[in-house]
Amino acid sequence: MHKVSIIIPAYNVATFLPRCLESVFKQTYSNLEVLVIDDGSKDDTLAIAQQIAKSDSRCIVIHQPNAGLSGARNTGIDNSTGDFLFFLDSDDFIGSQEIEQLVDRQSATQADMTIGGFTFTDPEGQSLSRICAPSELIDEEQFWDRAMGHADSVEFIVAWGKLYKRELFSHERFDVGKLHEDEYIIHRLAAQCSRIATVAIDDYYYAQNPQSITHAKTVVNYLDASEALLKRIDYLTDKHWFAPAWEALSIAKAPLSEAQYASDPDPTINQKRLKYLKDCWDARYDYLTSSFKPSRSFKNILATNLFRHAPNLFTSIKKAIH
Repeated sequence: MHKVSIIIPAYNVATFLPRCLESVFKQTYSNLEVLVIDDGSKDDTLAIAQQIAKSDSRCIVIHQPNAGLSGARNTGIDNSTGDFLFFLDSDDFIGSQEIEQLVDRQSATQADMTIGGFTFTDPEGQSLSRICAPSELIDEEQFWDRAMGHADSVEFIVAWGKLYKRELFSHERFDVGKLHEDEYIIHRLAAQCSRIATVAIDDYYYAQNPQSITHAKTVVNYLDASEALLKRIDYLTDKHWFAPAWEALSIAKAPLSEAQYASDPDPTINQKRLKYLKDCWDARYDYLTSSFKPSRSFKNILATNLFRHAPNLFTSIKKAIH
């Protein structure tokens, strides 16, 4: 029976952590190691984690100075001993069979990465909608076709809700100091996978929190999102997987346009970075359009040219429409 390390970064989540841990302790799969990484919380998160951990010997609580979500996840990886890793955000929770179903699917397919679906909830845990891909066994190229080819394929890109072979992290860690850390690392993990399995379950409950840092309308948030996507575009282009690269390029257009009007505490640095990333986007657009002829509507062609040559007008029109 393989051991699964569940890594739970925790920062100022005293309200939600008991629900999260209760869902973990109720798992039907018992060979678990539960690592709660308190990332310098200023509320009672650490005390609550330590108290709850007394009730289950599988739970380990680690306290560290604030290093952000990536730093907390990395600490969890460094201190884990499981054959497989599973990331769970501390304001989320999982159904009682989540880990067992992922392990069973991995055992049946020998997948390097096993992907489950999830259910959107409000902060109180009430279900809103679900995203769940059909059960398949795919290779990396098929992974990117699904990840970038469908609007509701977010389960392919996020770090949480997946069962990873430990070996995928032998030489990989999350990028510290970046928002959208999942976007930065996913292509580096997928690159190591010869077999990727999906399983049609939705037992990961993702609590939508409009106050979370990744929803903040700051220029750094938008720039990190676009930078991560540009790195993915380069990776996909090097593989000659032009269709998903084009989709990623189209997605990267939005945060770059939003960054022009986002709150900016350091305009000198960030405006230089914005210009650099915009130039990077233009260069990749030119290369991809010369290498790959995407099927695009007149509306998309117009939007792309507006973004390239009149970004302020593009953003103004976009805001007026929405």
